[in-house]
Amino acid sequence: MKLEDIKWIMENSFAVFPNSTLTEQTEILMDYLGSPVSDLREGALEILYEWIMKGNYSNEELLIMGDRLAKNLLVGIGEQNTDTVFLRAFSALILESIIDFDSKCALKEIEGRIPFLSKDQLLAYLKTSIQYYHDEKDTRGSVVDKGWAHSIAHGADLFGGFARHRFMDKQELNQILELIKFKITEPIEEIYTCNEDFRIAVTVYIIFMRKILAMDEMSSWIQSVRDVYPNRWISYSGKIASRNGFLNSRIFFHSFHLLVKFGINNEGFYSTSFYKNHLLDDRTHLCEKIEDILLKMNSTFLLQKKF
Repeated sequence: MKLEDIKWIMENSFAVFPNSTLTEQTEILMDYLGSPVSDLREGALEILYEWIMKGNYSNEELLIMGDRLAKNLLVGIGEQNTDTVFLRAFSALILESIIDFDSKCALKEIEGRIPFLSKDQLLAYLKTSIQYYHDEKDTRGSVVDKGWAHSIAHGADLFGGFARHRFMDKQELNQILELIKFKITEPIEEIYTCNEDFRIAVTVYIIFMRKILAMDEMSSWIQSVRDVYPNRWISYSGKIASRNGFLNSRIFFHSFHLLVKFGINNEGFYSTSFYKNHLLDDRTHLCEKIEDILLKMNSTFLLQKKF
């Protein structure tokens, strides 16, 4: 399958390319998820997503794909500045689409289809995904001449898919929150510069929207993120990795504050049944909590009382 074949599929309402089977084309597209050529990788991502959501694959085929995608998450894990990041990051998005498709089947949004993921299977995917996200060290957003890598953002999207799923209870949601806290605050050599903060914030918002966690539990998690870097920015200026962890935390709080205050639009990329009423209950309390944290984290630059 060449680039012009991928373009043909996309330009023809995502029809299967003539003279080749869906299975054959899927195999090639799955390989292209790890391609260093941006157009091949992005095209494969878009086509596989559309074919999954259109119901082109049987439940058995989706389970086989899911197992392969989960294994892909650990290929080259821990490496930095290598091309293996593309396979991990783009496999994360397609695994999310399989999880979301199962959720849609359970909600009877896909005519003639029933859910196919067991809780054990989903928990196995979650375990591998947690290992992937915890150990991911390639934090590049966009790579010169190769396009998007964006593993931190794509990983956050994947956990959004988990968080929406009916099998995720308080224990699993807290696991995801602890992982996200680690990723927000992790001392790293580079600041997140490609909207990772917002993608992570959306996943936290999804978890809060499940209404499984009590208000004091949500508030305590917010405070626990702040507690990783309790001092002013200047305290970390001499240590690059810690400074970047502090700044990533502060950027996250800015994005999360906007989500809590204004909610997520029910139209567009993140559209889901969770957002029909897309504002958190008692959001005023959470907004005040986050604002207090932001004032303290920005106290070096603001004309106000010392904290």
